[in-house]
Amino acid sequence: MNERHAVKYLENQPDAFKEIIRDALENDGVYYEQFLDSDMRILASRGIFEAPNVNVGISECTWALKPKVIELIRKHPECLMASKKDTVNQSEE
Repeated sequence: MNERHAVKYLENQPDAFKEIIRDALENDGVYYEQFLDSDMRILASRGIFEAPNVNVGISECTWALKPKVIELIRKHPECLMASKKDTVNQSEE
């Protein structure tokens, strides 16, 4: 996937996922959540986070943003902006 497609791929993630990614970036690329958390499993399957070791059990564990994802976001921080659709929905509430 070239850089332009990778940026578009991140832009098209749901805002809830973008929020998790932003939180991880603010914490040096690390996010703490349970191993079986469905959002984190999806983000790992999409190639954005590295899944923790399977042997950690069900307790909270460390999920890490992939280095290429961090590099891409630093070059294109706009890719994590909230989508227009969700911005409109929030302003209506």
